[in-house]
Amino acid sequence: MGLFCWLPFRRKRRDEERAAAEEAFAARYHRFKLVLNAWAKLQEVMTEMELALCCIHPFGMQTVRSLCTRITTQVFQCIRQLDELAPGRYLELSARFDAIQAEVSAIVYGRPATMDGPLALPFGHPDLTLPDLADPALTRLGELRAALAPRDGEAAASVASGVPGGVPDGFIVTAAACQRLFRHQGLQEEIGRRVQASGGIRPDNLLDLSPAIVGLIQVAEVPDEVSDALLDALSALRKRVAARSGARGRNMRLLLRGRVWPQGSTG
Repeated sequence: MGLFCWLPFRRKRRDEERAAAEEAFAARYHRFKLVLNAWAKLQEVMTEMELALCCIHPFGMQTVRSLCTRITTQVFQCIRQLDELAPGRYLELSARFDAIQAEVSAIVYGRPATMDGPLALPFGHPDLTLPDLADPALTRLGELRAALAPRDGEAAASVASGVPGGVPDGFIVTAAACQRLFRHQGLQEEIGRRVQASGGIRPDNLLDLSPAIVGLIQVAEVPDEVSDALLDALSALRKRVAARSGARGRNMRLLLRGRVWPQGSTG
């Protein structure tokens, strides 16, 4: 093959190599640009988070989750594009990112463990001995009722009235029911938002905020499962009273008692 026949092949090969080099440079330039864009957006989101923390404007968990999601997205984009620019050189960075993301997700996105157990139980029920299921004071009330019940051969006037030893019959709304109530329709998050908006957890602040929180709880919608459990417990109580006192059970008087539990060290 002559020289003049070889030159076109050399020129074509050189053009192809130049085009490939330009294409590779354009791809690396584009990925580096994506890294810079992701980093710039990350700084913007970090600024938003710092403003939320330092300023007086109220925010809730929805804002925190949104900011954390945006930060996670931009950091992931930075790592991804860096790995495309230098494959295999940022494996440790990816592993560390996964570990941090798991820790943040457990705090920000994870929900507290659901408390299992019945929602309402009568006095003296054996399940009331389960840890943290019921107020110990009310549990002891059921134990006191059983301890003061008249024995065989003793005066049974109180039994006829359905009040052994002066302790009336009743049932306990458990902590599991309370947890479902506060989770329903974001009630717990709304309470937290109001506390944060009013200046945080301080004795004087909570004293002023308590009436508003009480009102919020009083008008809150009760989940169907909780209301059904309470109505079933009330129906069972009415039947027990009617069985002891006959027709007078239809005129049963109901006393609702509640308190903050567990109580703090200051009482």
